[in-house]
Amino acid sequence: MLSHDGASDLAADLGARLRKATVIGLSTSVDAWERHERFVHDGPYDVVVDHTLEHRRRFAQLQDLLFLVRAGGAMVVRDGKASIDGSQQSPFGKQLDRVMMGHRGESKQPGRRRDPRWDPIRLGQAIEALDTRGDHLVFTRSATPALAKLNEPAMNLHLSREVGRDRLVSQIPPEKFRSRCNLTFNAAKRPAGQPEVYDVPAMSLRVYHDVVAAPGQIVTKGGLVFPDTYRHNSRGRLRNRYVLDLAPRFADLKFDATTLETLPGTYFYLDSEFRGHFGHLLTEQVSRLWAWPQVKAAHPEARALVASNPKRPHVVEYEYLFYEAAGIAREDIVLIDEPVTVERLHCATPMLSNPQYVHPALGGIWRGVGDALVEGASEREWPTRVFLSRHQDAKRPCNNQSEVEELFREQGFEILLPETFSMPDQVRMFRSADVIAGFAGSGLFNIALVDSPKHVISVGSERYYAANEYQMASILGHRMDQVTCVADDPDDFHSPFTFDHEREGRWLAEVFSSLP
Repeated sequence: MLSHDGASDLAADLGARLRKATVIGLSTSVDAWERHERFVHDGPYDVVVDHTLEHRRRFAQLQDLLFLVRAGGAMVVRDGKASIDGSQQSPFGKQLDRVMMGHRGESKQPGRRRDPRWDPIRLGQAIEALDTRGDHLVFTRSATPALAKLNEPAMNLHLSREVGRDRLVSQIPPEKFRSRCNLTFNAAKRPAGQPEVYDVPAMSLRVYHDVVAAPGQIVTKGGLVFPDTYRHNSRGRLRNRYVLDLAPRFADLKFDATTLETLPGTYFYLDSEFRGHFGHLLTEQVSRLWAWPQVKAAHPEARALVASNPKRPHVVEYEYLFYEAAGIAREDIVLIDEPVTVERLHCATPMLSNPQYVHPALGGIWRGVGDALVEGASEREWPTRVFLSRHQDAKRPCNNQSEVEELFREQGFEILLPETFSMPDQVRMFRSADVIAGFAGSGLFNIALVDSPKHVISVGSERYYAANEYQMASILGHRMDQVTCVADDPDDFHSPFTFDHEREGRWLAEVFSSLP
């Protein structure tokens, strides 16, 4: 039962009246994820009651509570009938209309799976029937499956309640971290997701036993989807493209997890939704390696676990190079191509989640990887000013790319394509340069592997809101000048854009004049 303050008193009163029932009451004043974990821990339920009168929150509470009910059970919304009666229908009533259209299969299904218009459809599919009892709404739960998502704090709370072998192994306390980046930008205000101070959450190392791991960065067990499934692990809504999203705190799997092969042994989890992509490797996967030495010391036989994906079915050479540079031997990388039950799996909180936070200790890991990689670099002269360009068919293309390249060429920058160099040579190139410029994105990400602060100039679209370069600069103390251009499509993250010589060009000229 969800109620306002005083929930425990109300639950006790109901428990006294319903002597054969176990009644659990939680207040809306309890943190939403903590409340969710408690309900999940004690569920599923025969009956769930929304005893609040928070009409603005009714739809969100329906999303939070309906999936807690077992098939054939009921969810009761106190005084909910008023929300659907009358000519002046409430916002909840309008949302409920869309839910019931989804229940009847009448909703037009959005094309994108992450579109919020899927939410009422998913709720509708979880409803077998809707009735009114007096002034109350009574939803009967269908048999559609649902798994509860847990975020990092909720997972740790869950482990503290459980009696078993799964446990929190160690933890680095949370901290506040002031960015070391000297940031300038041509935009009207400071770019979103680039704070002056990061509120860094705790870093946790957990171990799970007999847990399901599946391609696409999926970790699940016992009706739960673990936080290690989500690369944006501190967002209010956790999403993974390989998991069917039902509601902010519920999901379902796209595969049958009941009869799986067992993978014996001890493993350290390093998979990613985008495994094999350089940018995601450097930011999301490498940022979990803070816990690898601890796992390897306690379990010398431990190996790292990754998975195939449709675009990259095999581990590519540069992944092996990165992991070897980080202290993971090539033979210790294990690739799965289907869901398996893992005997023992260690999972670590990533030290970077874009754009929410970055942990200052990640700088040492990047530095160590860079030091190891650069040992294999070519012996040659490297330019002190480089502009990292991209192929014309790349994502987020600059419509007048050649004009931008010429601007930098006139200032003594050598125009290079980073992927045409070996990884060791890329690291040497970045470490040798005084000024590193380029189009915003993974072409600039090797600024994480340098051994001293650099002057970085990025050129990108206003729609490209990823903050990876700023997070790297925040740790390593780079000066960063951000040139932001108008996107062709303001709704497309990968929209093409055009560099405006009058608007962006004047600001960039001032940046050039400040170069030594």
